[in-house]
Amino acid sequence: MEQYFQTGLGILVSVVLFLMGYKQTIGAKKERIKSADKILVDTLLKRIILEDYSPSISDIDRLKQGLARDYKVDPADLLPVDIIYSLLFTRIFENDLISKEQRNKNLGRLIIAINNNQKSFDRQFSPRSDEKGTDYLAVTSLLLGGISVLIGTTVSFFDSVFTKGFDDINMILITVGASITLIFIAYLFIKIKNNQEGDISVRNSIHQTEAIRFEEKVISSLNKNRAIYSLSGVHDPGWDITVKLQDILVAVDIKYWKRKPSSYFVKDIIDRFHTALKKSDIEKGYILVNDTYYLQNTFNDANIEIITLPDFIKILKNTSSN
Repeated sequence: MEQYFQTGLGILVSVVLFLMGYKQTIGAKKERIKSADKILVDTLLKRIILEDYSPSISDIDRLKQGLARDYKVDPADLLPVDIIYSLLFTRIFENDLISKEQRNKNLGRLIIAINNNQKSFDRQFSPRSDEKGTDYLAVTSLLLGGISVLIGTTVSFFDSVFTKGFDDINMILITVGASITLIFIAYLFIKIKNNQEGDISVRNSIHQTEAIRFEEKVISSLNKNRAIYSLSGVHDPGWDITVKLQDILVAVDIKYWKRKPSSYFVKDIIDRFHTALKKSDIEKGYILVNDTYYLQNTFNDANIEIITLPDFIKILKNTSSN
């Protein structure tokens, strides 16, 4: 009975030590990276809003180097410049605590910075070093597992080995084998969970980046065509931008679709758009999309049209020329 207790205690100590060690090493590093990324974006956002600052790639790289040193992480582990610009655009666009004029001014300045640095950060952009990170995680996890098994087995059988020698060698081997198996299973669960979160994060980041770039193109097109427009503020009317075409105000709702949406989804958007227009003095609305997927053939009506950006630019040019 005592041998079974010693075996169970050894396995328990090994697994607990492994989980604690993993959290204090690999888990702690991930938390430091997360904190550094947050400080990085928050700092740039403050400078942009409070000091009319336009972030350049060199400034962002220097800030990343400093934060990486402060938080004891590799600069390559921090957010790439491409994502940083996208997050800054999003945070300003959705901020209801600044005035409409200040939001437009900050977005315009940020778009200029993005356009000026587009080639540079496209050339510099690279995902976080997965190969290096994988090697680090594998080696660290292997060492943690080995040390945990050694300590757990020693704690359980130290007195027995010291007094009886290796008479309980079979139980020791069972303890070592069971501990390694359970630690490996625990590691697999952690790895699968992290991979799933990483895959979702990467997919969301890519889609978010593409959606924000589309929004940037829309605003840039409005500026190039000298359109009079205003972004939705604190009291969201139900669309993103109000644009003045000659003497008529039109509502523009921006949507970025990575695949063809369902008919039910599109109908719901249009119904809510109709409801929002009825509550205002605006009669005409455009759903501005990256790809219509021929949905306009089914859903366009006299008040709401689904159009692409090139078609909307034609409307802006025709309006300005008349």
